Amino acid sequence: MILIQKGKKFMSLIFIFRISALILITFSLFGTVRDFPMIWLILSYGLGLLFYGFSIYLRSK
Repeated sequence: MILIQKGKKFMSLIFIFRISALILITFSLFGTVRDFPMIWLILSYGLGLLFYGFSIYLRSK
């Protein structure tokens, strides 16, 4: 029972990281159209990839 609850908690954490990664990467792609400062685009894209990688790492555990 405890393992199932822990698994659900991990799955929701992975879901949150994936959604935030998608939002950040989409923001960086739309930012190129809107002429945002380049540092914000690089930071948001890097953070998005980091969150996505972390979600894959959590999934493999």
